[in-house]
Amino acid sequence: MVEGDYVVQTSEGGVSGPQHAFFGHLVGGDRSKSIFAEWSAAPGTLKIDVDDHGIWPLYYATGPGFAAASPSVLSLLGNGAGRDLDLDGLSIFVRLGFFLGDDTAFKSIRSLPPGGSVHWSSGSGLRVEAAPRPVRQSDLSRSAAIDAYIDLFRKAIGRRIPDESFIMPLSGGRDSRHILLELCRRNARPALCVTTNLYGNRSAEDIRIAPRLAATVGVPWKALKPRFFEICAELHKNRLTGFCADEHGWALGISDFIARQGVTTFFDGLGGDTLARSQFQSEKMLALHRAARFEELAEELLSVWGLSETWLQHVLRPEFHSMLSRDRAVSRLVKELKQYEGHPTPIAAFFFWHRMRREVALYTFRVIPQSVNALCPYLDGDLVDFMLSLPGEYILDKRFHDDCIARAFPEFSNIPFEDRTVKSKGRGIYWRFLAASHAVYGLSGLGLSRLVNHTATLPRLAMGAFAGDTGKAKLLSNRGPAMLLYLTQLERTI
Repeated sequence: MVEGDYVVQTSEGGVSGPQHAFFGHLVGGDRSKSIFAEWSAAPGTLKIDVDDHGIWPLYYATGPGFAAASPSVLSLLGNGAGRDLDLDGLSIFVRLGFFLGDDTAFKSIRSLPPGGSVHWSSGSGLRVEAAPRPVRQSDLSRSAAIDAYIDLFRKAIGRRIPDESFIMPLSGGRDSRHILLELCRRNARPALCVTTNLYGNRSAEDIRIAPRLAATVGVPWKALKPRFFEICAELHKNRLTGFCADEHGWALGISDFIARQGVTTFFDGLGGDTLARSQFQSEKMLALHRAARFEELAEELLSVWGLSETWLQHVLRPEFHSMLSRDRAVSRLVKELKQYEGHPTPIAAFFFWHRMRREVALYTFRVIPQSVNALCPYLDGDLVDFMLSLPGEYILDKRFHDDCIARAFPEFSNIPFEDRTVKSKGRGIYWRFLAASHAVYGLSGLGLSRLVNHTATLPRLAMGAFAGDTGKAKLLSNRGPAMLLYLTQLERTI
C-alpha cells in the first residue's frame, strides 16, 4: 500500500474507507473538459466514474462478495485483490513498457476505460460501461489545420488560467514551450520554470535550452536534480505507479521540489507530443494500418519500439519467457490495433489511448503529488477531438507542432529545440554504477527466481560494473535497466 492513498472496499456487511471520493478538478465546472475520477460506495454497492479520456488513474478489483477501488494498485493488493499475474498484459509490457486497454500486471485489477463507469453490487455483480469514442474526419488543409490548432490551443489555455501562483516544468521540446509562450502572451507568467537533469544515460539538452527560453520571456528558472541513486528512484516510482510504467524515475526530482515548496498548481504538456508530433509513428506503420495488415504492423511496432527478444531471452527465465511469448504479445496487440480501423490517424490514436493514457499520464497524476492541481491544456476535449480528426499524414514529418509554434510566435524562432542526437558524457562511469547497483539489488533477494534468470544476468552485471561497457553486459541499454528492476521488484510483490 502506498501511504496516503485512499482505498474503498464494500460488501454486504458494510463499507471500509471513504464512501465518496473525488480526484482531479473541474475546468469551469465542465466535466467534458476536465480530468477526474470519483466513486460512491454503500454497503453492497460501488459506482466508479472517470473522465471522458480515462486519464485519471483509478483502479478497481472484485472478489468473492466484495469490490474495491483506489488510485493505488498496491493498496488494492493490500485489500484482498488477487496477485496472479496478467500474462497477456505483461507480454506487451516487457516489450513496449506500457499496458494496453485496461490491463495491469495483475489479472484481478483493472483500470477504467475512457469515459468509463463501473457498477458493482453484491446481488448482480460487475458491469463495466465505456463511452463511445466517435471519430470524424477533418477536411481542412494542413495549413488551415495549423491555424485551427493555434486557435483551439489558445482557448484551452484561456480556460485554465489559475487565480493563484503556479510553476511550470520546462524542457527543450515543443509542448512546454507552447504553453509558456501562450501564457506570456496572456500576461499570465508562471512564478518559476523548473527543469530536471536526467540520469547519466541521457543528454543535457533540456538544461541547455530551457534557461535560454525562460530568460527571453522574463521568467525565473531553476535546475533540479533527480534523486541521486537511480535505483532507489526507480523502485519508488514502481510503487507509486503500481507497476504500470517503466518510465518516470527521473521525475522524482520535480516531485520532491513541488512537495517541499508547497506548490498547489502547475501546467503540464501531457498529450501534446502524442497528438501533434507522434514520434512513434512512421510512414510504414501508417501504410500497414491503412491496408489492415495488423499482424505485420504489430511485428513492426515490437521490432522498432520494443525491447529485443535477445534481451528478453537473457533476462527472463525460460519458463516465464515462454509464458510471455512474442506470439502472445502480437495477438494482444492486434486486438487493440483493429479498434482503429478506418481512423484518420490510427497510429497516433493508438499511442494516445494506450501509452499516453496508461503510462505517460502516471507522471502527472501519480508521481507528482496528487494534492497539486495539474493543468493539461493539450487534453482539452475540443483540441483532442480535433487532432484525432486530422489525417495521420499531417504529422508524419514530425513538424506539425513546430510549424504551429513558429506561426503563432515567429519572434521566438531563433531559439532551437532540443537535439535528440546529442549523447551524454561520462557514460562509462554511469554504466559501471548502474550495473553494480542492479547486481546488489538482485543479490539482496537471492533465491530461485520464477521471473528473472539471475544465473545469466548477475555475471553480466558484474562484467558491466567492472568494464562500464553495455556491449559486454548486454542488459543496460535502452529501457533495459528499468525493466530489469521492475521484474525483480514485481516478483517480490507477488
